[in-house]
Amino acid sequence: MSVLLSDVVSGSAVGLRGRLWQLSAAELREAAASASAEILRLEAIRVAVVDELSLRPDDQVIASRGVGAWLASNTMLQVRDGKKIAALGAALRPFPAVAARFDCGDCSFDHAVLIVAFCESPPKGMPDEAMPRCIDLLLAAASGVEATTTKVRNVIATLERIFESDE
Repeated sequence: MSVLLSDVVSGSAVGLRGRLWQLSAAELREAAASASAEILRLEAIRVAVVDELSLRPDDQVIASRGVGAWLASNTMLQVRDGKKIAALGAALRPFPAVAARFDCGDCSFDHAVLIVAFCESPPKGMPDEAMPRCIDLLLAAASGVEATTTKVRNVIATLERIFESDE
């Protein structure tokens, strides 16, 4: 059975390792990038669904003591990871620009967490009207293939220095 590149990401991983030798290096690179994009897409879906469930919990969620714990008990996630997913969903609600970039797969889970943490606790000297521009700067640092956690943290540190200085 041959391997079609389109089947690599959309199909099951069962038995895939034994067939990947049929793909060229370029096809393997494309499959790796496509799988990564699919993971970001599915992560955004999971965060949105879990957030909606947290707003409308049923008996199972309530009995589990929250949607994060319920998610962990029904998947292979640890409770802390389920809670992080639920927390990000709630944290994205007041920041639609961040949510939109996360939802379209242009901002990773970890980067979205860093950005909303900054937005929830901005530097003391930062005026409210500066928030949209700061979000734009943070999203620029967090978006695209060149984005790194170090880059996002550096932008946060720079913004904190700017707004917490006496100048």
